[in-house]
Amino acid sequence: MSAVSNGQDFPRSARLLTARDYRHVFNRRQSLRSRHFALYYFRRQLTPQAAELASELTLNEPQGARLGLVVGKRRLSGSVQRNQMKRVAREAFRTRRSELPSVDLVLRLQRNPMAGRVSPARWRRALAQEIGFLLNDLLSTVRQGDLSKSGT
Repeated sequence: MSAVSNGQDFPRSARLLTARDYRHVFNRRQSLRSRHFALYYFRRQLTPQAAELASELTLNEPQGARLGLVVGKRRLSGSVQRNQMKRVAREAFRTRRSELPSVDLVLRLQRNPMAGRVSPARWRRALAQEIGFLLNDLLSTVRQGDLSKSGT
């Protein structure tokens, strides 16, 4: 393993770690939806009000996107499939993280993507593509200036 970062790693600072972090994103309730996922987001900006929040939330690194995942047993009952889905989501995020602004994201599985007979490889490719579309939509939203400001 190389200690050199190429900008596409997935460090601890790129993850939502606490219930408070998740709650902060869910309370803003801005979201994008796809067939199987809901992507909740909140843009972080270090204004004076946000600096106060940063001390409460674990915002040690003001720059860069952070990801949290919610994959319930009700939606995907097998632990192997849940972990595969999380791996696919983290990989899609990791490769696109450098393009994203300072935003907290929570990707939530809404529907079981395993319904029907689909090979695991095809399932993973389809999920990666769907998550990629959500991230593209998020970038379009950012360009339009529709993300909320911190503290509003």
